Amino acid sequence: MYNIFLIFYFIVFANAIEPKFCKNCKYFKKGFFTLDEFAKCEAFPTIEEDNNYLITGIEKKQIIDYHYCSTARKFKCGEDGKKYEQK
Repeated sequence: MYNIFLIFYFIVFANAIEPKFCKNCKYFKKGFFTLDEFAKCEAFPTIEEDNNYLITGIEKKQIIDYHYCSTARKFKCGEDGKKYEQK
């Protein structure tokens, strides 16, 4: 009985112990020639808003770039990986 409990414990809690690596996240994007250290996180885009909204009445938002994974993980997502989603 004790062995069954141990097996159940390791199956259920093994994923909780494993850290959430950016390279396993669906927002992790890198180019063909880019190293993992310079990959970008698509969960936190840098958005440029159109300054002519009050003139034209058309709201335009344009994604300029994404933060590097190291920056996003340190300042936005955190060590626990708030936006992490498995690929």
